[in-house]
Amino acid sequence: MANRRWFRPRSVCTLALAVLLAGAASAGEPPAAAATVEQHVALSIELLEASVGEWQERLALATAQMDAEARDKARASLAAKYKAVRDALYERYQTTSPSHLAFAGSHRADIDAYLDEAPEIKARIDSLTQTLRSLIEQHEASGRAQQGAGQ
Repeated sequence: MANRRWFRPRSVCTLALAVLLAGAASAGEPPAAAATVEQHVALSIELLEASVGEWQERLALATAQMDAEARDKARASLAAKYKAVRDALYERYQTTSPSHLAFAGSHRADIDAYLDEAPEIKARIDSLTQTLRSLIEQHEASGRAQQGAGQ
C-alpha cells in the first residue's frame, strides 16, 4: 500500500493503553499472576471503558458552572473514584498496572495476532480509543474556551 500511514492503528491503540495505564502505575507493587493474551486484552478494554467514563465526567465537570474551589474538590473526587475503579479491575484480573504494561511490551506480536483474528475486539478497542481521544480533545478545548473567557 503506497499511501499507508507511517504508523499502524494497532500501535496507536497500544500507545493509548500505555499512556492510560502509566498514569495508574504505582511503585513497589508485588509481582502479579501471569496473564493470557485474552485476559490482557479484556482488561485493556475494561480500562478503556473506565477511562471513557472518567473523561465523560471530566468534560461535564469542565463545563459545569461552579467556583474554582468546588471544581478542584470535584476533580479530586473524580480522580479518586476512577483510581478505585482501575484498582478493582487490576485486582479482579490478579495483576498490576506495571505488570499489565510489561505484558503488553513482551507479548506485542501475540496481541497483534490475537487482534488480527478477532476483528470485532479490535474494532471495539479502536472505537473506545477514538472516543477517548475525542473526549480529551473536547476537554482541552473547553479549558481553552474558559481561559479565553477569563474564567
